[in-house]
Amino acid sequence: MSVFAGTELEDALAMMRRSGAHLARAFTEAGETTGVLFLEDIIEELVGEVQDATRRV
Repeated sequence: MSVFAGTELEDALAMMRRSGAHLARAFTEAGETTGVLFLEDIIEELVGEVQDATRRV
């Protein structure tokens, strides 16, 4: 899936949840790719760090 680079994080999260995507391409008005959004990174930015049950400390 793709989202405009100026999309608010809350809106990007809602779009990703609706589509079931865990990552999205961020693009400019010219259609150029500016980066990749990861679902986990968006959630961590909004609510704080997410503890991964499979990650060893």
